[in-house]
Amino acid sequence: MACESTIKFRGKVTEPYLVLNSITTTDSILAPFLSKSLFIFSEEANDSTNFIISDGTVHLFVNGIFKETLVPFIDEKGKPTGAYLSTYKTTAGDTIRLEAFAPGFDTITATSYFPARSTIVSLDTTITKDSIGSTLMIECKLTFSDNAATTDYYRVYATLSFDTIHSVRGVQTFRKEIFRSQDAIFNNEDGQFTGNRYHIFDDKKIAEKIDSVKFTMSFVLPESAFNASISVDLQTLSKDTYTYLKSLNDNNSMFGNMAMEPVKIYSNVQGGLGIVGGITSNVVTVGLSR
Repeated sequence: MACESTIKFRGKVTEPYLVLNSITTTDSILAPFLSKSLFIFSEEANDSTNFIISDGTVHLFVNGIFKETLVPFIDEKGKPTGAYLSTYKTTAGDTIRLEAFAPGFDTITATSYFPARSTIVSLDTTITKDSIGSTLMIECKLTFSDNAATTDYYRVYATLSFDTIHSVRGVQTFRKEIFRSQDAIFNNEDGQFTGNRYHIFDDKKIAEKIDSVKFTMSFVLPESAFNASISVDLQTLSKDTYTYLKSLNDNNSMFGNMAMEPVKIYSNVQGGLGIVGGITSNVVTVGLSR
């Protein structure tokens, strides 16, 4: 017969923090999400809507100058989402600062920037098919130029897209991320590949001014597919964005290892929690044919 016992929590109940999250790519409006932290064992934490801050205020500053007060985004049902929208679209070279506050909380701030666009030299692809021609294996080599005078942070983001025709809904577009790589550029500081799920790296691993990344994309292309293409985005990341994604990578690699201490998720929000970061995209697209 099994027995159960309830252990009463005797630790300190932490006060809620204001949380601000916004990672934005260039040529996009900002849509930061404002929320609050909740004690994990509280009843409030059982309902995700309790995290949302609907009566907050978020100010945007661009290159040190006040730009606008962001507008709360309300969904189609008239409910607050916690997102606050700008009209301003970011561009490479911008430095942004977000200031946010809400009733019962002090003002929190975060600053980040949008780095210069990456320089892609070439994207070379080799396509092979299986015996029945339905599975495509694409080997890619992305060559790029790195500015030796600056410290740069990168992410490779590769997607497949194609259209099909549905009998009722008409033309439908499908898009998904497909990426596999054992390139040493994605290894950690110890030279080990531990599962770099965000495909990030910094230029410390680049020995020469010109370098390349190798990866593969494997997928089944439906017979009805047309307008098929792959897009490779060599993103440059702000240091904040890179550090945040790296902390997620490191934390994920520790999962299930009881002998290791958990990795603290990086935050650059002063007075609260969260991440504000910038990404500058540079996309190369290659069309596919059967």
